[in-house]
Amino acid sequence: MKVPKLPKALDMPSIPLKQPSAMTMRKIIDGLAIASFVLVVGTLGTVSYGYYWVTSNQDKLTEIVMDQVKEALPGMVSGALPDLTGGALPSKSSKKGRPNLPF
Repeated sequence: MKVPKLPKALDMPSIPLKQPSAMTMRKIIDGLAIASFVLVVGTLGTVSYGYYWVTSNQDKLTEIVMDQVKEALPGMVSGALPDLTGGALPSKSSKKGRPNLPF
């Protein structure tokens, strides 16, 4: 079976690619390793700074949150609870004075 040839318009000239040398590849790998190290150190530094900041300012943060909750709480609770409530389970009393439970 013969492989058909491409038309001249679609025939791409072959461009020889230069293979990178071992030294170039080594530079690329070293650059990626340095970038990875910088990202890891930056992440660890940020997390440790955040942890120590939160633990040292925990009292201030608690006061801020509690003040905000105290301001929002009266508006949220005022219409949520009914004025009067009935019994928890409707039941009739038995002869002994104890309620008959449905179970």
